[in-house]
Amino acid sequence: LAVLGSLFIGIFLVLFVNKKSTDNPYILVVSCAGDEAEAAVNGYVNRAVKKSLLKSKTVSQSGVELTVEQGYAAARECANTIFRDIVERYGSLDCIHHIVRAMALVNCGGDFDQPEKVMDGFSDFCVEVLEARGQHVRTVMGTHNMPNHQIPVEVEVIFVLNDAYRNKGEGTKDGTI
Repeated sequence: LAVLGSLFIGIFLVLFVNKKSTDNPYILVVSCAGDEAEAAVNGYVNRAVKKSLLKSKTVSQSGVELTVEQGYAAARECANTIFRDIVERYGSLDCIHHIVRAMALVNCGGDFDQPEKVMDGFSDFCVEVLEARGQHVRTVMGTHNMPNHQIPVEVEVIFVLNDAYRNKGEGTKDGTI
């Protein structure tokens, strides 16, 4: 609907706006279906518009812009890292009765409005690996204050251990349970 609305506004502006006002700025919001469509839009805008500023909304990592898909992959890697740590500590993912909650911080600029799509990478991975035990509630926040501005996604997870694994962490090298 947003694309159709933007297209309608664009056509309206082209047809009905006084031609003498071509120096006035306009905002055109376009959601492209893929790289080819984005290249076509960029090409048209560069040919038909005197001045333009095109900005895509992406997750940022230390000044490097990532696509939503790359952020999704980074969130999947967070889940994989957490699961590796659990296996190292308890020997198996069978120790997890279920995941209760996950909270994610997505490193992004002020114009990025899809941190939940980045977090989908974490949630999807949990369900793929743990099936129903991986379903969880979640909180997702976009922030530009990540440590060193070099971490694209940070996830905190709370899970319930199966009874057989409780207190199995006693005597670990770091002294935690």
